[in-house]
Amino acid sequence: MAETIQLRRYAIAAGREDDFLASWSSRIPHLRRQYGFEIKFAYLDRANGLFVWAVAVDGDEDAFLAAERAYYGSPERASLGKGDPSILRDVSFG
Repeated sequence: MAETIQLRRYAIAAGREDDFLASWSSRIPHLRRQYGFEIKFAYLDRANGLFVWAVAVDGDEDAFLAAERAYYGSPERASLGKGDPSILRDVSFG
């Protein structure tokens, strides 16, 4: 079966890397797994203030998008909010 992987890059505010990592690691991986995702890797580049990670779903792009809709539409994800704007400076994925 095919697998669809999305690479996500977050720019973290200087000096807030530990705050971000503690929050992300305690909440996001477990919740993503509940909705069928696998975290392929996660890496914090402290020197450049970047957090890069990859998330995957078994199946094609449509399967990935369906899992994303379920994840982002869940009450568990909604309870997390949109993140702290004083920590996350930019988010990109593709």
